[in-house]
Amino acid sequence: MNPRPRSRLRTAIAFAGALLVVGVVPASTAAMTGGATHSGSAKKTTITLAHWSSSPVELKGVRATIAAFEKRNPSISVKEVNIDPYPEGMLARFAARKPPDIFYVDSNVFPDWVSQGVLEPLNSRMAAAHMSTKPFYSRLLGAFRYKGKLYGLPKDWSPLAMEANTKALAAAGVAAPTTWAGLTTALQKLKAAGQPPACLGIDLARILAFMYQNGGGFLNASKTKAIVNTSKNTTAVSTYINWIQSGLARTPAQLGMGWCGEALGKEKASIIFEGNWVTSYMNDTFPTVSWKTYPMIGAKKGNKYRGNLGFTASYSIAKDSKNKAAAFKMLQFLDGPAGQKVWIANVGYLPARSDVKPPAGRAVYLKEAPFTHPWQFAPGFSKVTDTANNEFQAAFEGKETVDVALRNIQAAANAALGH
Repeated sequence: MNPRPRSRLRTAIAFAGALLVVGVVPASTAAMTGGATHSGSAKKTTITLAHWSSSPVELKGVRATIAAFEKRNPSISVKEVNIDPYPEGMLARFAARKPPDIFYVDSNVFPDWVSQGVLEPLNSRMAAAHMSTKPFYSRLLGAFRYKGKLYGLPKDWSPLAMEANTKALAAAGVAAPTTWAGLTTALQKLKAAGQPPACLGIDLARILAFMYQNGGGFLNASKTKAIVNTSKNTTAVSTYINWIQSGLARTPAQLGMGWCGEALGKEKASIIFEGNWVTSYMNDTFPTVSWKTYPMIGAKKGNKYRGNLGFTASYSIAKDSKNKAAAFKMLQFLDGPAGQKVWIANVGYLPARSDVKPPAGRAVYLKEAPFTHPWQFAPGFSKVTDTANNEFQAAFEGKETVDVALRNIQAAANAALGH
């Protein structure tokens, strides 16, 4: 998972129901790991696993997991396909009726893909394999459920948090902020002390978290009505953009960086708001930089709105796959305890299962779960999120007011909903 602002594919969580608390029930090792094939005379089946371009760390994890699966299942060979750009490349393969057998599905595009009928439901195969969903965090499963059926199982997840350069904070004599006002004060002190600014992306995948923090939002709970054009959202977006316009923060482009994680690593930013994916990136790419993860800030002290966004992606099987049995065997492994352990050990992401131990030092991210909202909208919303990003950019550049930007986003959302 590598959901950077304006990236090729952003990952998501659909959170429904209570907190991320689930029970773990016993399941047969063979069912949850995909088992091992012992028939040396069996004909070898080749399946295709597609994924998007990401960091070298994630690519290493993909290949390590494939190798572990093939070792356990010598009758199945896995061909890895790196698709870039991913959504467009997958849609072209769906249209040609030649999709990969198993592949990533970002929960933000899931509503579109499942409504187009290109994904294979998993319920009957899971039942036959006695594969329980109970070890999975229920909110993650909700991201890939449609009309009562599951069309994918989550591979990992992450909320946002605040990451800061601890040397910069110490040099400015400031503690990690917990509120918007505290962030403003901290950034003013950092600037006065000659330390780098914050890095903020002009992107719905970050700004929406701040909208939630102020009691705003994008769609109602049933995803049938847009709630973009409100005073609460106006305040949130105006505050966010003002941090950049005032010079207390800078966009990645203004800093000459590809994304805010790079800005933190190259010490061009003192504070950023990213997910757990930044951890492996920093540890592997910038091991000498002193930094720490802190809880996501809230609008006000004691405010009940500790808004956050959560991101996830699934492993899913194509409706047109000609190797569904072998693909499901791999999905069992990837989302079973053994496969999850291989994946998490290599990439350092948060596991999708409660019975797989998360990497050390991720407590801050796990504690964000109660405040996290889904990075998932409704079918046909890819153009709406593009509109939102363009409108926010126009407001940032002073071409229109935040009020006008929100009205235009509301209109685009209503059009997508058919209103």
